[in-house]
Amino acid sequence: MTGFQVAVRDRRPKKDRCPHCTQEILGTVEKGVDSLIVSDLFEGAINDGYDVAVLLSNDSDFAPAVRTIQERLNKQVIHAGFRYGGNEIRTTCWGHIILDGPVCAKLRDQPGGPQYRAPG
Repeated sequence: MTGFQVAVRDRRPKKDRCPHCTQEILGTVEKGVDSLIVSDLFEGAINDGYDVAVLLSNDSDFAPAVRTIQERLNKQVIHAGFRYGGNEIRTTCWGHIILDGPVCAKLRDQPGGPQYRAPG
């Protein structure tokens, strides 16, 4: 579709141990996704591809890139994420969209929606 690019990255096996029972946990991990997001944010800002970007992540590793894009490239980045966690990226961004309460309930009610539950 015009205006959209999709990059697919392979997930690699990752072994870990449960901190409670020490059983082995088999999982997967993505490699290079954070770097790809940062480079896409910069590329879009430099090429004037957007005025406002929406970043759907609570990862504080994006904060330095967001700060630079907003301060030096005069673009706005809006954080979209859950209320719990993500304080640094949320406060770094120009604005934020909280994905819990009615929004999260709506997403949760959809087939395949997240099974997010607020702590407490």
